[in-house]
Amino acid sequence: MAETVVVLGASPNPDRYSYKALRMLREYGHTPIPVNPGHDAIDGIPVVRRLDGVSAPVDTVTMYVGPERGRALREEIAGLAPRRVIFNPGS
Repeated sequence: MAETVVVLGASPNPDRYSYKALRMLREYGHTPIPVNPGHDAIDGIPVVRRLDGVSAPVDTVTMYVGPERGRALREEIAGLAPRRVIFNPGS
């Protein structure tokens, strides 16, 4: 089943896990939505600058931001009403 997955803190750096996750999600047929205020596109996928710019229903939010940033976005993440939130190491 394909899911819409927000990749919070997505990076265009191929060495970063957020980039690898973005590519793998797309490879497996999911719809990744990269969120990062500093980029326009990552690997050909348009980037949403802020969580309030996500308009599609969200199945999962996978976090690649530090704990302070994650806490600051708590309400916005909850507003997306995802089925689950994945806290990756360091988040």
